[in-house]
Amino acid sequence: MFPLPGPSLFPTDECVIHQAAPTTPGYVRISVGGVYTSAHRYAYEQAHGPIPEGYEVDHLCRVRSCVNPRHLEAVTKSENMRRMWATREKQDDSWRCPVHPERPPSPAAGHPGRFRCHGCSADRQRERRKRLEGLNRSAQDRL
Repeated sequence: MFPLPGPSLFPTDECVIHQAAPTTPGYVRISVGGVYTSAHRYAYEQAHGPIPEGYEVDHLCRVRSCVNPRHLEAVTKSENMRRMWATREKQDDSWRCPVHPERPPSPAAGHPGRFRCHGCSADRQRERRKRLEGLNRSAQDRL
């Protein structure tokens, strides 16, 4: 645990990277009173007070392991997603699907920080259904 009495502790506008090992999506988890929480959420709450209901903490710097309260802002999920996609669109398009480049990827369920293409997911689902139909027919033929 680290003390965060307020933004004055961080007089710099540079990122303050927490030294704990980040999780797979790049966020840092810390133990506060025996309960694990995200370091950036803890930093925000220590500097600005409780996170409003229905809001999440956005990294204005886009660096997930940064805990500088000056870089953290409570926003709605839709605003956080809008900012994330706006940042990604400014970067190169290498994250777009080569098969369906016209379709932006969406967050993969159960895999934080990972994205999937809806077109490719639909293609895989169609192939899976065809395989299952073939298995069902062969099972019925054996009866």
